[in-house]
Amino acid sequence: MLQQLDTLIGFAVVMSVVSLLITIITQMISSLLGLRGYNLADALEAMLQKIVPDLDGKIRKRLVDHVLTRPILSDSMLSMSENAWDKIPVLAWFRKRWKRASAVRPEEVLEALKDVAKVAPDQAKTQLDALQKAAAQPPPIRVAALEILSALHVPTSDTNATVEALTAQLPGLTQAAQVQANALIAQLNDAASIADANLEKWFSTAQDRAQQWFAMHARFWTVIASILLAFLLQLDTFRLITKLSSDPNERGKLIQFSQTTLQKKADEVFTDRK
Repeated sequence: MLQQLDTLIGFAVVMSVVSLLITIITQMISSLLGLRGYNLADALEAMLQKIVPDLDGKIRKRLVDHVLTRPILSDSMLSMSENAWDKIPVLAWFRKRWKRASAVRPEEVLEALKDVAKVAPDQAKTQLDALQKAAAQPPPIRVAALEILSALHVPTSDTNATVEALTAQLPGLTQAAQVQANALIAQLNDAASIADANLEKWFSTAQDRAQQWFAMHARFWTVIASILLAFLLQLDTFRLITKLSSDPNERGKLIQFSQTTLQKKADEVFTDRK
């Protein structure tokens, strides 16, 4: 009975170490390929496509990269300015992925779009019409930002219904209630609030997609790392169990290793509590 228990403990120790190696390899690959920023960029592209369906795909991608590589948003330690490394194809590909932000908030995306468009959401439509009448050729990503802000400035049917309902109830309200209702109506009609509310609705869906896609990529590389380690380390479950059950020296080493590790962890926990 004790031999079987020791064999089980030894097997668990080996599997724990292998699992730790797989986790480390997966994290290294995730960081090397910039998977968080990559999936976030894909999710934002999908979001912008829903907001403005006829927006050119290449321009949409450039706009997303511009937003995610802004120095104020990007969490990368790399310089956002172009340098000699960006002229080397392979390094340029990696640098582009590493420079993207791995997380961003909707209000930050809205501020970035306003900065690119150089106008507020309520002025985007007017500015866009003026550029078209003047036959001007501004940067394509600015035109794209103007189109997106113009689409975001359109109030939703729910917002219009809420404003109409509040307006209809104003005559029957007390003076204090009318002041609160008017403040709420002004907030709902505020240009920034409209754009922010619309973007928040789309952004929550995009964020869910980004997390889902990242999890799928992480699982894929976890499977690949598991297969590679199984071949490199020649891991055979049945042979490992047979060896542990028949070799007391190997069992003893693994038991000693597990005891030492547990004791070290216990010492750390009790030291932190003091």
